[in-house]
Amino acid sequence: MVRTSMFRLLSLLVAMVMAVGLLSLPQAAAAPEPDPGDRPTQSVGSADGLPHHVSSNETTVGDDAVRDKQRGGPPAKGNAKDTPARPVELVKPKRREATWSVDRDEPVGKPAGFDPETSREIPERGGPQRQVFENADGTTTVRRFTGRQLFEAPGGDWRRVDPTLVERPRGEGWRSRADSQQKRFSRAANARQLVSVDLADGQSFGFGVSGARDAIGSVAGDTVTYEDVRPDADLVLQATPGGVKETIVLNSPDAPPEWSFPLTL
Repeated sequence: MVRTSMFRLLSLLVAMVMAVGLLSLPQAAAAPEPDPGDRPTQSVGSADGLPHHVSSNETTVGDDAVRDKQRGGPPAKGNAKDTPARPVELVKPKRREATWSVDRDEPVGKPAGFDPETSREIPERGGPQRQVFENADGTTTVRRFTGRQLFEAPGGDWRRVDPTLVERPRGEGWRSRADSQQKRFSRAANARQLVSVDLADGQSFGFGVSGARDAIGSVAGDTVTYEDVRPDADLVLQATPGGVKETIVLNSPDAPPEWSFPLTL
C-alpha cells in the first residue's frame, strides 16, 4: 500500500512540473485580420434596428413588396408577377420647319469666244486635223477633227478638203475639187486604172475591176456610180478626205459573188 501511494505521489509531482513548463513557454502571436478595404455603402434606407433574418413573404415583388418600414422608402414600382411590361411612351419631337428662298436665275448670255461672223481663221497655224481661229474678244479657238480634214496649200496655209468631184481635162473623168491628195476617177468602168489616189509622200496607187463593162459613170457631189459594171451589179465610189470608199451593189442573186481588183502601184 505504501509503495502504491508513493508511486502515485511521484506521478502527480511529475505532472505538475510539466504543466508549469508548458505555461512558461512563449505563446505564438495571433495573425492580424486583413484590411477589407473600401466597402459598398447603402445609399437608400437603413438596416438599423431590423432583424437579420426575414421570411420569404417579406421579399415578394409586386403590390405586397417590402413595406416602407423595412425599406426606408416607398415600395418598388415594378410590374406584378406574370404581368406584361408597360408600354414605353415615346415623346414625339417637335416639328421643325425650314424655309428657303430661291432667287430667279440670271439669263445666260451668249458665251464669248468663237463667232462665225467675226472670228478670223489663222491658216498658217492649222493642220490636217485642226483649225485655229482668232476671236474678236482676244481669245483663240481651236477646232479639232477625228480624221484628216485639211490639206496644206502651196503657200503653206491649211485649207479644208473639198471632195466634190469636178471634170478632168479632155473628158478623162473626174477629180476631187480641192485636195493635195487627189482622187481621180475614169469615165468608163473598164479602164485599167479606174481609181487613182495620191498619197502624202508623193506616191500613188490605183485599181481597176476585172471583167468590168464599159459602163459610163454618173456623178453626184463626191460620188460616182457605175451601173451594170458587171451582170446585175453596180459599183459606187465616193471620194473622202482620207481616201476612197467603195460600195458594191448586188441587184439579184445572179450577181457575181467574186470580185477582183488589179492594183497599180
